Amino acid sequence: MELRPVVLASLAALLCAVGVTRVVSDTFDQHGAGHPRSATASSPVIPAPTGGLATTGSGERVIDAAPDHFEGAPAPGTTTTCAARSGPPASAGTWAVIVGIDDYPGSGHDLRSSVNDAHEVDTALSVLGVPSANRLVLRDGEASSCGIRSALDWLVARASPEATAVFFFAGHARILGSGARAVMAADGSPITDGELGSALSGLQARRAWIAMATCYGAGFTAALGPGRVLTGAAGANELAYEALDSDLSYMVDYMVRRAIVDGGAPQSVEAAFAYAQDGLGRAAAARVPVQIDDAPGELDLRQSSSVPLPVASGVVADPSPSPAGPSPRPVPPAPPPPVRVVPTTVACKPLLGLICIG
Repeated sequence: MELRPVVLASLAALLCAVGVTRVVSDTFDQHGAGHPRSATASSPVIPAPTGGLATTGSGERVIDAAPDHFEGAPAPGTTTTCAARSGPPASAGTWAVIVGIDDYPGSGHDLRSSVNDAHEVDTALSVLGVPSANRLVLRDGEASSCGIRSALDWLVARASPEATAVFFFAGHARILGSGARAVMAADGSPITDGELGSALSGLQARRAWIAMATCYGAGFTAALGPGRVLTGAAGANELAYEALDSDLSYMVDYMVRRAIVDGGAPQSVEAAFAYAQDGLGRAAAARVPVQIDDAPGELDLRQSSSVPLPVASGVVADPSPSPAGPSPRPVPPAPPPPVRVVPTTVACKPLLGLICIG
């Protein structure tokens, strides 16, 4: 079939009208102007939970939102009564409550990396010189609703105004009918964003890191305040994911293990977050964590400024022994500098009225 010249000319004009444009943009969290968040597309929200973990077919699992009610009894040994925790008087330094829950009531909604996440955060703080007496770790049944609440009371009582406080949670979360976000304790009970904020309202420490390795992590903004940084594994309305080939969540793997324990960027929460943004931006761009920063300057988690920072060379031993935790491992090289793509347009020029060339 022969194409008439007028048809070919029309086709050429149409091709010339289509340019090739590439744009890279940064997005900002709605909490306030200037709070950087992931420069990626939002992860899809899957509101109807089908179980604790579901394979996506792309080398990762989605962590479903917690169900309205867990079927089955809590695991044996789950704490049901919680006395007030004793401890030394309030003092400076870094004080931390670290929570990791894999074992939920029944068997249909158990997780696989939350306890490992908690162990890795505990390891990171130990590497940064925080003594074991300043780190309260709750794993599985220890992290019942009353166990978490009593731990928060302990944190408030121990951290003085000169201290840095840390609250880390890895486990299930859900959005309640009221729209409030809630973490789920090991006994299946919710602790809402508002309850966390209320519990931490008495915190004297002028600086704090609130880290939520859970679905909807960036939505726990009631815990924020001046001097505090909130990091979430997912946006306020997003589910969290984990890689099949890792024993940790994306957030803890890149921001804690690689950036702090392995010495990639251990100097501050902000530096570790930037390292995770950069590394995950290449490895799994849609899984970059979200951070809301209300702290002036850099948030240093070291017990004191005299503690040497870990260096990214050799093997970093784990100074915080735990049978459940991962073993020491070779330090991976830091990721190369990011390649920024600037907006460009490739225009077409007609050639002999028939085709276009760039």
